[in-house]
Amino acid sequence: MASLRDVVLVTTNKNGSGRLLGSLANDSTAPVEVMISDIDDSFTVVVPARGSYLFAAHEIVFGTVDAPPGQASSLTVSTPAVSTRLAVPVVDGARDSYTSSSKEAERLPH
Repeated sequence: MASLRDVVLVTTNKNGSGRLLGSLANDSTAPVEVMISDIDDSFTVVVPARGSYLFAAHEIVFGTVDAPPGQASSLTVSTPAVSTRLAVPVVDGARDSYTSSSKEAERLPH
């Protein structure tokens, strides 16, 4: 089973695009396919067995974030076994800390 860790949506305004940051971790002995979706976008990733998937190293951008920074946006996270709707914090993309963390992660091995 995959679990989300430290997940946030980074945007500058409500209804703007938003990048997903954080990670998925998989403690099982088999890879897990995970679909992450909002009202109008959907992304599928594979988390390796006993591994992780860093969103900062694999850009996932939702076309429209339905909440402004400081509030939460609804995302659905699904695996073949279960589907869960989550309230994900929305943070201000104008802050340097989110821009620089994305650039640092691009240098990490995938």
